[in-house]
Amino acid sequence: MFHCVRIFNYSFRDSYCGSLQCSEGEKEPVSKDILPMDFVVYKMNTGGSVHECKTRTFSSTDLKYSLVKDGTKCGYQKLCLNQTCTSIRSIISGKCPLEEIHSTCSGHGICTNINTCNCEEGWKGHDCSIIDEDNQLGSAKKDADYYDSMGESLLESSQYENELRLNPNLAVTVLAGCIFIGLVLVVIAVLFIFNRNLWITKSSSH
Repeated sequence: MFHCVRIFNYSFRDSYCGSLQCSEGEKEPVSKDILPMDFVVYKMNTGGSVHECKTRTFSSTDLKYSLVKDGTKCGYQKLCLNQTCTSIRSIISGKCPLEEIHSTCSGHGICTNINTCNCEEGWKGHDCSIIDEDNQLGSAKKDADYYDSMGESLLESSQYENELRLNPNLAVTVLAGCIFIGLVLVVIAVLFIFNRNLWITKSSSH
């Protein structure tokens, strides 16, 4: 985007606040104006790629229609103002109220981009220094309801997990018991097969 409005010592960032330009879209500008509109279409070859750019041209009286509007973002915390890219902080004067040094919004809120305090829950006032009794009571009630309905089951689950952690030998005991039962079953099966074969041998000898 190029800036060709007035001849001043503008920076490169100000080019984002100059004349309106676009690519692709319709072949001609779309507008409700009855007056004939002049426009320019030019193409640039950059790195083997062709870029098309379009812009409308007006007389000095209609120049505002071809310029980027004030308030358009032109960078991080910057906006267009009078065709220059301006820092928001330089436009919005003042600071958030301080109760003490290094204590913005009394330490109970966040300073917004328009230098007002957004207070945390339970605090109010322009500097978040006043305790909001109603809000605190409401939040305490919500917390109590939550713990009455959900806290008990969560506590039981936590206690069960702690019991397992406090008895690390439990897993070893269960495993040893399973192995012992398995060995007993194997011994019974072997004795059964041995006695069966012995009985078959005695029967065949008679």
